[in-house]
Amino acid sequence: METTQTIQKDAAQSTGAAYSQDYSQDVIPHLPPWGTMTVFDVWLNNAALGLYIVTACALLLRRVTFGILAQPAFVLAWLLLVADLLMLVADLGDPLRFHHMLRTFRPTSPMWVGVWALTLSSVTILIPALWGSAGLATGFELLSPACAASVMAFLDSDVAVNVLVVFMALGIVCAAAGLCYKGVLFSATSRPVWRKARWFSAYLTNGGILLGCALFIGLGMALHVTNGLHRLFPAMLVMLVIDILLLQLHLRPAMHDGSSTLQRRNLGTATVLDVVAFACLLAVTIGVGHHPALVALAVLGIAASAFMGRHSFVLPTRSV
Repeated sequence: METTQTIQKDAAQSTGAAYSQDYSQDVIPHLPPWGTMTVFDVWLNNAALGLYIVTACALLLRRVTFGILAQPAFVLAWLLLVADLLMLVADLGDPLRFHHMLRTFRPTSPMWVGVWALTLSSVTILIPALWGSAGLATGFELLSPACAASVMAFLDSDVAVNVLVVFMALGIVCAAAGLCYKGVLFSATSRPVWRKARWFSAYLTNGGILLGCALFIGLGMALHVTNGLHRLFPAMLVMLVIDILLLQLHLRPAMHDGSSTLQRRNLGTATVLDVVAFACLLAVTIGVGHHPALVALAVLGIAASAFMGRHSFVLPTRSV
């Protein structure tokens, strides 16, 4: 009898160990069904939240300088975030999975934190986006003179300014959480490459702010509102150096085993694009060249590098 009970107990323990949730040291042999849509999801996430954080900080610190450009930037950031949410829901395959995350309370889950951060970001960013839409409608004379005067009077009132500042501050907190969670989500998996890249969240966060700066400058150049944009160049140069270091000293060694040739090639392409963007911005900053084409080339290089870097890392690695 004791022998039988001992065997049953050992079997139960082995079964429990086999189905333990701690699989951090295991290697799952099946690739997740991710593709280009997931890459666009990560890029849109970084673009929307990075652009919002840059715009909100610029408006809070230099309202007179960046007040005009902040209006379309807020609208663009909200539209990019909505597109990212739609792509995320589509990428999950079942909209109920997104809804399930909203109904549960799991603060230790990166996915739960990310879903709530993105949802709250879409709400808090909506107020600055509405402020920007009202300003654009007035500026482009889409409203009657009397209506435009009433809208401007309300936007300049103390109540409207205080509400805008509160929602901008809340939006920065939510956007920062939404910007960081994807890197944690990837590095917490059992895939060999992702498990080794513990600084992937830092790469996405730094790259998201850098991408936001690039979009902010690109939007200003497209609308011919370039006042004060040169103030962003020194910070962008620092972020470009950090981006290059993370690509070459952290992500490349992490991708040494288990990645495809295409992924490693894309990682090298992202680094080259960062170097080109750095050279262009440095030339403009130190006064070697002031041609707008150099700034435009830097903006395009940063946007392309962000996509190539995320494409190289987010796509599933080879089966093992």
